[in-house]
Parts: sequence; C-alpha cells; structure tokens
Amino acid sequence: MGFLLQERTVVALGFSLLLIFGLGFSRHSDVSGVPDRYFWKMKVSWRDCADLVITGDSRALRAVSPGEMERWLPNTRVLNYSFGHVGYTEPYLRAAENVLARKSSRKGVILCISPLSLTKGAADQNEFVYRRELLAKEKYMNPHLARLFHFLRPLASNVEHEEGGKASRGPIRYSQAYRADGWIATDRTPRNEAAAVAGYSTVFGPERDGPVSPDIVDSVVRTVAAWRQKAIEVYGFRAPACPEVLGLENTRGGFDEKAFVDKFTRAGGIWLDLDPGSFRTYDGSHLCPEAAVRLSRELGQRIRAVRAKEKQEVSSSADLGAPDAAQ
Repeated sequence: MGFLLQERTVVALGFSLLLIFGLGFSRHSDVSGVPDRYFWKMKVSWRDCADLVITGDSRALRAVSPGEMERWLPNTRVLNYSFGHVGYTEPYLRAAENVLARKSSRKGVILCISPLSLTKGAADQNEFVYRRELLAKEKYMNPHLARLFHFLRPLASNVEHEEGGKASRGPIRYSQAYRADGWIATDRTPRNEAAAVAGYSTVFGPERDGPVSPDIVDSVVRTVAAWRQKAIEVYGFRAPACPEVLGLENTRGGFDEKAFVDKFTRAGGIWLDLDPGSFRTYDGSHLCPEAAVRLSRELGQRIRAVRAKEKQEVSSSADLGAPDAAQ
C-alpha cells in the first residue's frame, strides 16, 4: 500500500512538472528579451563602456532605441541609462557620466527632459536609487537562473489601471521587450492615448510630485556647464507625449520650455527641437515601439548633422588660418 502511494506521488509530481513546462512553452509571452531581473542589474552596473548615454525617466526608457541611433552614428556605442521614475539629481547625473568610456574620443550625454524628472517628488522617489541599493543588497544573479524565473513567472492577468480618474480592471495587455542596450520596447493592447491625462492632471500637486523645481533646473544647468568643461557633448530634447499631457506639464507642472532651453543652451548644451506632440503613444505619455524607432532615428540624424556641421566649421576655420601658398 505504501509503495503504491509513493508511486502515485511520483507520477503526480512528474505530471505536474510536465504541465508547468508545457504551459511555459505554449503560452503567449508578454515579456521578452533580456530577463527583467537581470536587465536592471546589468544597467546599474554599467561603467566606462559607452560613447553616448541617454538619460531620463520612463518616457526615455521606452522612447529611445540605442540600436536605431547607432545606425546613424557609426563607431558610437549608445546606451539607454533611463529608469522608470527618476529625478535629475546630482547622483544620477554623476552615475550617467561614469557610464561614459574614459578612452572614448567623443563623449556625449542626452537629456530627455520630462518635467516630472525636474520635480522634488521624482528626486525623492527615485527608481535609480532603488535599483542601485537593491544591487548592493543582492548577489549577482546568473543570467540562466534569471531566465528560469522569467519562464516560470505567473501567467498574464488583467492589469489594474487608471482611466478617467477611476481604477478599473479590463482586458489590457502590456508587452515589454527588454533590450541589452537599456531600451524597453513597450506596447499596450488596446492603445489609449487618453489614459495618462487624468494622472497628469494631479501628479504635479503638492501631495504628489509637485511642480518643476527651480533648484533642480539650476542643478541640471550647472552639470551641463561642468560637462562642457570636460569636453562632453550635451544634447537635450522634450520628452514626447500627446498634446493634452504636454499642455498639463506646462500649466499644472509649471514647465517653461523656452526659459529652460535658454539656460540649457547658455550652459553649452545643444537643444534638439523635435515636435514632441507628433509621436504616437500607447497611453498618452509613452511611445509605442514604431514611434520610438522613429524618434531614435530623428535623434541620430540630428546629432549626426550637428557633428557634421561642427566638423565643417572647424575645417573652414583651419583653411582661413592657413598661410596663402601663393605668397
């Protein structure tokens, strides 16, 4: 009797394992690429390894593809060093600088300016700090073990979300592809460009992140000036969003783009004047993958044009300064 019970237990265990792995192989995965647990450890650990570093919050994290930019910037390693909810604090900007390769012949940093990243709330509740502290506490995770956890994660379920100021549950599915260059290609089914509007109407209130902080803006500008003294190129652009969100950032968030750009450029930064409201989002504030590729292409092309113009100006200056061979 005992032997029969033991045999049935073994058979049941074997059947359960087959069922688990069968589901793992057969289900439609909404997460792909680098395992997410390993992705963040990898990103926080980057040092001395890039020529051009992208910074910003979740808007940059999902909007800028280094791989697409590299197509337009030959011999340039680009990495996306953005995090989900991050403020442009001095520690974060120092960490971004440390990602630059010391031996790089041309170093650069890109600031994807989302007004939320210039608030005290984003500085205090900073995912960069959280990820860095988590890395210090945890042992390095073997990539193969991370893949196993990814494989055995719970089946996708309905996502709780906010739309029109109400929490609801519905058949909403998010797909995320974690890339080794730091980009997360993200989409949502169904897409809804009004989804973020309600949140942005309250997020700049005093009980949440608050408005844009002049102190943080001044700190960013000082960092830009310091980087230029080190011959680090600094590029900036407004984080894309739907027109309604951009308007709320200006009115509720107190973001004066013209004043910011003036300070940024006087410090030596180069502002890339894209049209932030012309890119398709999946929720009103985050770009869908095809729009992210388009934005990244435009960034790469703009930076390439800036560098080509600078090279031409240097060449022209050298020609003007050369002695006249006929004399």
